[in-house]
Amino acid sequence: MTDGTVIVGGGASGTLTAVALARFADVGPVTLVDTTGAFARGVAYSTEEPQHLLNVPAARMSALPEEPGHLLGWLAARGEPVDPEAFLQRRLYGRYLGELLGAAGSAVRTVVGRALALSPERAGLRVELAGQPPLRARVAVLALGNFPPEIPGGWTALPP
Repeated sequence: MTDGTVIVGGGASGTLTAVALARFADVGPVTLVDTTGAFARGVAYSTEEPQHLLNVPAARMSALPEEPGHLLGWLAARGEPVDPEAFLQRRLYGRYLGELLGAAGSAVRTVVGRALALSPERAGLRVELAGQPPLRARVAVLALGNFPPEIPGGWTALPP
């Protein structure tokens, strides 16, 4: 399959990129690839714990920069409390991002799969997926999220 843009990583960054690109017809189709299928949520917004909150007030968390009040309007439309200074639950913000991704409709295709390699091919790129046919794209975006922490090399040899 040939795509305009392939985004590897379906968390918040990948989703926001896909939603933004989907608004431009000349970008071509957008494909969002995620290993877990937790599109729009990723690790940060897939939590179900109500005590897990955003670290930025709601008034500054609109996913649409040209509409700074978009999130607050979304909250109001769903009967949620609207407090611009509130630190929303992360699961609620994940729901917001999920609905934005859903609103992009067929402009964004989602693929549950693991991207293994990215390589140049003719006039574009080839994205190898585990157990699936490769994707072809003009452009690829790597939205891989945060990697697990690790101890820097050599530090394990230091005394306690």
